[in-house]
Amino acid sequence: APGDLVTFASPFFDTPRTIVTGGSALLIAKALAIVGPGAHRLTISANNQNRIFWINPGGASRVTLTGLRVTGGNWFDGGGIYAESGNLLIHGCDISGNHANNGGGILTEGTAGLSMYDSSVNGNDSNSVGPGMMINGSGPNRLERVTISGNWTPSSAGAISTGAPVTVVASTVTGNRFGAGAAIEATN
Repeated sequence: APGDLVTFASPFFDTPRTIVTGGSALLIAKALAIVGPGAHRLTISANNQNRIFWINPGGASRVTLTGLRVTGGNWFDGGGIYAESGNLLIHGCDISGNHANNGGGILTEGTAGLSMYDSSVNGNDSNSVGPGMMINGSGPNRLERVTISGNWTPSSAGAISTGAPVTVVASTVTGNRFGAGAAIEATN
């Protein structure tokens, strides 16, 4: 039902665990909160076979991801997380080790908004733009206490590429590598 909550029970998730998606993206098409035990305890991986989360139009009004490590995503757009609509809230997550042509870690577009707090976007890459994140969703978009580091592209923008307004507060952008441009590329 809309508004569902997914949690991960103790004591099984008291020690580090990895869930591998099995080659398919986890499609979210309704309001949903996924609350993990902490990014150091729960890893969600696509094992480089697909993107990990796909937030699809037609019902995902608000999606919350908290306490997770999202890694091993590999897809054309949005290797780790791809959001087309709704409001995406990410809190206490590590988005790392993902690959895409655009938006290695996270890609938003359409009417999607991104609010990210107390999280990291590290070690992602892209063939083109936005190896850490590509924010094109109309928003609102806000990054607060987010560390964006170690992302790489041979093209432009070494951390964030944005075609939409983004508010960045008390965040760190460092150690990203790129072929041209700057750490943050704003095209709007």
